[in-house]
Amino acid sequence: MTQRDRKPITKSKKEFNYPNFIGIGLAHILAFCGIWYMFVYGVSVTNWILFAVFSLLTGFGITVGYHRMLTHRGFQCSKPLRWAFAIMGGMAGEGYEYEWVANHRVHHFFSDQEQDPHSPLAYPGAKGFLWAHIGWLFFKYERPSLYKTFQDLDKDPVTQWQRSFYLPIVLLGFLIPFLITGLSGILIAGFVRLVFVWHTTWSVNSICHLFGSRAKDSEGNLYTRDDSRNNLLVAIFALGEGYHANHHLRPAWAYHGWEWYHLDMSKWLIRCFEMAGLVWNVKKPVRAGAFQEKEMEKIA
Repeated sequence: MTQRDRKPITKSKKEFNYPNFIGIGLAHILAFCGIWYMFVYGVSVTNWILFAVFSLLTGFGITVGYHRMLTHRGFQCSKPLRWAFAIMGGMAGEGYEYEWVANHRVHHFFSDQEQDPHSPLAYPGAKGFLWAHIGWLFFKYERPSLYKTFQDLDKDPVTQWQRSFYLPIVLLGFLIPFLITGLSGILIAGFVRLVFVWHTTWSVNSICHLFGSRAKDSEGNLYTRDDSRNNLLVAIFALGEGYHANHHLRPAWAYHGWEWYHLDMSKWLIRCFEMAGLVWNVKKPVRAGAFQEKEMEKIA
């Protein structure tokens, strides 16, 4: 299907989401204040460390916790680690687990088709890029009727707990830096970090469906079911998520960078946890057989 054949994404998305618009807008304004503060007053070593630590904690909370563990069931982990991922992912401010996971599963079911919540091919050119990157968040999205609920999430007590305490968890990502370095901590390790992690995540939706290379299965066939791409630059900033075409070819695999030299920090973290006995049943790349297009249906 070409861009000219595509219809605008579902009508329900046209209802403007004012809370999202205001929240995302204010976060960006405060992040710019943080950048201004950095230029005027400089940044202490402590604040740089806090920025790096919270970027990694919240980033891994999304890439490893929300995405590879919870959305695709790429591995199992100990209860303490499961709770830690729920808190780390919540501090990223990208929504509570249930909503994030449900939307991402729909993305795989309808990737780059009309019901995909954030395909850049929904609109031509730059408009499509901006829609996939951030625009879709400004409109209310109603998932298709068959994908409104997921039994595994409904039965998960951690997911239900995180939904109830989501706002305090988000605020925790600002409180800890404030207690350590005060206002500068809120601005730099809080809002600058928050917006940085957001844009790395959103780049997977936008850049990695437009720019990069396609994946190949073990028989050498190009994966063309959708327009996902592998993009090294996004992989570096998004902790390995930039191997997005690999991921769409084999959604259940916990490793997105299949080769040892691929820059997939999330894979390396999972491997470390596995060696420590905190993670098991890790779904890893194998070389036998071609890809299966309906692999996501196994966890629907």
